[in-house]
Amino acid sequence: MEEVVIIGGGVAGLSCLNALLDQGISALLIEGSSIGTPKMCGEFLAPIAAQQLQFWDIDPLIPIPHAAFYAGIRQLDIHFTKPSAAISRSDVELKLAARARRLGGRIRENIYLEYTTAATERTPFYFKLSTGEIIEAKSAFFATGKLSNNQDNNKIALPYFGFKLHFSHTENDHSLKMFSLDKAYLGIVPITETLSNCACLAKREAVDAATSPKEYFRHLTQSHPVLKKTFTPLDLSTIDILSGRAPAFTQKNPPSWPNSYWIGDTLASLYPAIGSGFAHSIDSAIQAVQSYLKQQPKLYRINYSKSIKTKVRLGSLFNAVLLQPKVGQLALPVLKRSPKLMNLVLKKLDYV
Repeated sequence: MEEVVIIGGGVAGLSCLNALLDQGISALLIEGSSIGTPKMCGEFLAPIAAQQLQFWDIDPLIPIPHAAFYAGIRQLDIHFTKPSAAISRSDVELKLAARARRLGGRIRENIYLEYTTAATERTPFYFKLSTGEIIEAKSAFFATGKLSNNQDNNKIALPYFGFKLHFSHTENDHSLKMFSLDKAYLGIVPITETLSNCACLAKREAVDAATSPKEYFRHLTQSHPVLKKTFTPLDLSTIDILSGRAPAFTQKNPPSWPNSYWIGDTLASLYPAIGSGFAHSIDSAIQAVQSYLKQQPKLYRINYSKSIKTKVRLGSLFNAVLLQPKVGQLALPVLKRSPKLMNLVLKKLDYV
């Protein structure tokens, strides 16, 4: 019987494995695909994520000391007082997996979970794997993504459409750029000295109305002068663009099974508008492991759900604003004239 099994090998699951290994605790991680498989996501690191990855010697991180928000002709510049950064998410997963293996961690890839029998106060978890094996575990951490808590994912509303690509840049000003567009918003951040990540979230209705998703994205890249300057020299037909439908981002209510810890997007998913998704994956894993050491799964769930609630609400607000450039053009000057309000928002998001 396993003491601990981690289901899911993304950033949250791998952070959990590394945090357990740092405490001398052996755990088995099971991942349904290959570690490092590209995913639609931003790759900006809020301060808490940058700090933890540096502690684990995950590098190189590209420092991001400031951000610029664009809405029509308006621009708002923000300087982070805590060190923020950026890095490829796939690279982080591969390096976290390599670190875990060096410490004796066990990772099984390309094996999916067929079903779970929940633990009770007297019996362990039973996990039926695609290999036919049944794994028993005393405790389990679940890090299986945005759709994992739903009984029938085919019936889940998917109101958004996401895009992600990496492209070569000629200039690196070490900044995060966010663009409020009509029914969409788009972020660009350098992840190496020569590559940038671009991630976009759009209303699905807008994408469905276009000739094709790629044509819609091409249109977005020409809809703002700064974007036009960035993307016009690029041949998008030669660049791999990940795209697909996405659910709403919200707080979740996973099962209250004994000895279970729900981390990352299984407990809450944050709109990319606030740039905290990466940090949430790592921080929830760290806090869950700290609670596991005290055997307090219920307290972890209560405390972390309470602490993430503000970010969920601010994410929803910023998401609504960025999807409407006219609203963004009104909001940016208000924030620019109100440094105390801006500082309060950044403090709530752990940027200062």
